[in-house]
Amino acid sequence: MLTLFIDRVVKRSYTMLIAALLCLPATTMFAEEGHEHAHGDILLTINEEGELATGSIANQSNVLQLDEQHVYEVELDDPGVFGLEQAFSGSEPGLAGADVGVDIGTHSYLPGNAALSFELQSFEAGGVSSNLLFWDFSSHDPTTVDEDDVNFQSVNAGHTVTLSDISNSSISATVDGSDTDVSGFTIGSTNALGGMHEDLLFTAAGSGGGEPDPGIYLWAMEFEIDGLHSEIVYMLGMTVGVDFSSNPPFDYSNFDQTDSEELEEAFESMMGAAEHWVDETFAGGSHDHGNAVPEPSTLAMTLMGLMATLACVRRRQRNR
Repeated sequence: MLTLFIDRVVKRSYTMLIAALLCLPATTMFAEEGHEHAHGDILLTINEEGELATGSIANQSNVLQLDEQHVYEVELDDPGVFGLEQAFSGSEPGLAGADVGVDIGTHSYLPGNAALSFELQSFEAGGVSSNLLFWDFSSHDPTTVDEDDVNFQSVNAGHTVTLSDISNSSISATVDGSDTDVSGFTIGSTNALGGMHEDLLFTAAGSGGGEPDPGIYLWAMEFEIDGLHSEIVYMLGMTVGVDFSSNPPFDYSNFDQTDSEELEEAFESMMGAAEHWVDETFAGGSHDHGNAVPEPSTLAMTLMGLMATLACVRRRQRNR
């Protein structure tokens, strides 16, 4: 009787393993979607409530997230690393209205021939009201950092982040850590069908226009088109590129700072901790790290281990 029971369990375990393997592509896609939190252009659509919604899109056709994305990354490249961009500047993410034919579910495309503009917002963190905050992560180990280590403060005096028209730098708006909102400008206009793709230039600077402090800067934006306003989105700008190969501005004792892959992971860890903190503090998100969904490979290995254990039990029962 026991042998029959074990046979059934083994057969069911094989069935579970096959199902798990068949689910790997979909599960992997889901996991990757969760990590696409800040990458891709900012997608703007009109949601079912008639509000301007923010998500993300890649290649102007692949929708990464349709709605309720409120945190985005900006890499403010160090000119000593890349040498091509303006010092401590970046132009991603851009702003996109989906072209007709792109699947945006029950949402609507942006209105045609309409101007998109923005405003920079003052917001409160830790009892401080500011339009530009800064996190100096120099004392943290990126292999262990999490959102509890994040501590955004007002920027040092004279530090700024400027948003400018990518083709005309005289059209710009600057946040400097004061507690006031700052009027933006028209980013661009949609085509007749509501599609668009526009870029801004984001530039960080220190006092007197010098180099900014190394770390992560945080500012907030609200978009407006045809009388519709988005919820506030939060922009995280890191003042060093992920390929920075000299001494990084944080504790690197637990990894090889000359290894480009480990260095990139370190920067991603710092930005990830900041994203989680912003999401939980301002955007109403939550990250339950104690109940994480297992990676597909972990799930498959667990099932294979279970199968092996049951097979051993089965052999022992037959040998009795």
